[in-house]
Amino acid sequence: MPARTLLTALGWETAELPDLPWPEARGVVVAYDSATRACVVGAGTEHVSVLAAAVGEGAGRAKVLQVRGRVDARMSHLPLVGDAVPADRDVVVAGAQFGHAASAWTPAQVAAVAAALDLVGDAAQVLRLPGLPAEGLAAGLTVGVELVVAGKPTPLWLAAGAGNRRAGGAA
Repeated sequence: MPARTLLTALGWETAELPDLPWPEARGVVVAYDSATRACVVGAGTEHVSVLAAAVGEGAGRAKVLQVRGRVDARMSHLPLVGDAVPADRDVVVAGAQFGHAASAWTPAQVAAVAAALDLVGDAAQVLRLPGLPAEGLAAGLTVGVELVVAGKPTPLWLAAGAGNRRAGGAA
């Protein structure tokens, strides 16, 4: 589905948008978990996916927007050293993402987003939606790098102004 068509279907005025080559949306998910009050909207194209989520109500409502780009940068593809890297020990940068949280997120709020995404089955994985660090988010900008080291996913997180964060897995 063309992105412009999707925006129009969601009620956005697109007549004034520049006439650019807009990406094709491969899919869109909308999930709401009434138990946790978690609302999640996600969309994915061939190379980029976006996740917007909100948990809670009123003044305590936590909101986050994450954008993920797909990457396939492998140590084994490097000139000079690539041939020396065994396939089972390769280091791969599989994705990079950045986002912004309006306020700090607790692990329980991140888990609520994961629970809401569970309601849409494997669509979140198919669209390769951005993840959130399991231990929570600091308020403000967050940058994540999806590393795969010797076949084991190893996400790395950096919260701007709050020091380094490393999650054991993305929710």
